[in-house]
Parts: sequence; structure tokens; C-alpha cells
Amino acid sequence: MKYLTQLTIILVITLVGELLSGLVPLPVPASVYGMAIMFTLLATGVLKIKQIRDVAVLLIEVMAVMFVPSSVAIITLWPLASELLLAAGILVCLGTLLVMAITGHATQATQRLLATYAKRKTRTKGAERTGVAAV
Repeated sequence: MKYLTQLTIILVITLVGELLSGLVPLPVPASVYGMAIMFTLLATGVLKIKQIRDVAVLLIEVMAVMFVPSSVAIITLWPLASELLLAAGILVCLGTLLVMAITGHATQATQRLLATYAKRKTRTKGAERTGVAAV
């Protein structure tokens, strides 16, 4: 009965995620909504880990088996997939490089902004101590 209760809790949260995915007009997968709900419930203490731990551990243990159908589909469709492999590989590499470049530039811009903000804040504090207006 313990496993059934824990599984029911997880499935209800998953169902709420599915409902949100249908109601909210954003391109967010239902599983992301479900994980966000689960995280929120666990983080706020509304849901205790011990209330779902046994089934969660079981699901993690059998996770590899869940990938068997998709692996079989890839093997079955290999002739079609092999034609797209080079193009997909190039796109993945270019996409990864693009994400790395954008992330690097965004990080550098953020660091520059924070440094500028810190300098202004320091200058303002120094001007307040000396009684001189900061420029």
C-alpha cells in the first residue's frame, strides 16, 4: 500500500504538470512543469521526501529500461537516421559553439556591469564621507 500511495502522489503531480502544459500558452513541456511543482512542494516542506522516497528510488533503478523502446526505434530506423547523422552532428557542434559564445559574452557583459556598479557605489560612498558630490 505504501508504494501505491507514493506512486499516486507522483502521478498526481505529473497530471497537474500535464494540465498546466495544456492551459498555459508557453512552449514548456509538461514534465518541466511537473518537476517544478515537485521541487516547490519538496522545497517548501509541503511534501516530505519520505512520502515518495521508495517509489522514487525504484523509478531511478529502472530508468535504464525506460530507454529501451527509443533505442530499439533508433536501431530500427538506422538507415534513415544514418543519412541525417552528419547533418545532425554538424548542427549539434555549431549549436554548442554558439551557446558557448553567447554565454561567454553574456557573462563578460554581466561582470563588466557589476564592476561598473561596484566602482560607482564605492565612489558614492567616498564622496559621502568627504562631503564632495560624486560625478
